[in-house]
Amino acid sequence: MDSVCTLSDLQQSIAQDDNGKWDKVVPTKNLCLREGRLDFHGESPASETSLSLTPWSRSQLCNLLGIPSAYFGNCPPELQDRQFNYWLGRLVEHRSEDSNGELPHESKASKLLLRGKGETLRAALSTRYNRFDNKDIVEHLTPYLSEGWETTWYAFDQDILHLRLTRPATMREIRTGDFVVGGMHVINSEVGRSAITIRAVLYRLVCTNGLICPVGERELLRKRHVFTVGHQFRTELSEAVETAIAQAESGLNVMQESTRFDIGNVAEEIDELEARYPLPGSYLKEIREMADISPSSWTSLYDLTNLLTLAAQRLPPTQRVETEAVAGDFMLSRLGR
Repeated sequence: MDSVCTLSDLQQSIAQDDNGKWDKVVPTKNLCLREGRLDFHGESPASETSLSLTPWSRSQLCNLLGIPSAYFGNCPPELQDRQFNYWLGRLVEHRSEDSNGELPHESKASKLLLRGKGETLRAALSTRYNRFDNKDIVEHLTPYLSEGWETTWYAFDQDILHLRLTRPATMREIRTGDFVVGGMHVINSEVGRSAITIRAVLYRLVCTNGLICPVGERELLRKRHVFTVGHQFRTELSEAVETAIAQAESGLNVMQESTRFDIGNVAEEIDELEARYPLPGSYLKEIREMADISPSSWTSLYDLTNLLTLAAQRLPPTQRVETEAVAGDFMLSRLGR
């Protein structure tokens, strides 16, 4: 799901997405792969449950067993079953032979936290994982939304939430009629795909382009879920919000400076961008086509940055944010900073 929203929209979407989700701690020895589905039982074999795997949960289980995930995905289902169950059996045997009850790696715990939705396994995690879900993130951010912040964009799928908040009080007219506002971009994953992350962001109102702020630290907060504690997290969140405002103000200065920086040949600038950053081929093709249609529209570094972030809106959410960060880095480097 990808949307411009109000806080109420976001809360409703998350509540709907939460329907059917469940968590269960299961002994590793009770797991079995059968016809590509994960079977497990609780206290008795009669309580067996069968689950389909997402690409992410499959990669987590492969990591648990030391099987290369890409190789495993290319195997036919019957071979996947045999390999999974063989290495799981070896893991259980080694654990029972360990007189100290200790394992060489935390991922090889005797029990796993399984996170599912309906009959699908979303994640297989260590029992040390602290559940800090999308609804918890929104709950912690809600007080700021009554203190001058607004929701402007969100996107989430089965693995990751992206949430963008802006602060209208930071709004600045970069060019006549062209307003940009500062804010923060929040990332969370309920399945262990990402730490809780906050970045400062700049948001152009005329075309809803986003730019990860090129000034200061790339990540104002990065918190792994196993280390997330309520009171401590609230303090760190408050500090990150204040820093985001300060960085956005500095970023707006840089953006204004970029309007006075002439780039000359836009095609050469795109070639330089391609040589410096690993960007998707489809994205590079699109920005070249956009530049060719109206080359006179992209004469300053500010124009070029907006070309990059405009095209980024068509990418999947995580790629979009990564590309917006590249655009910020490129702007800063071309200004010699």
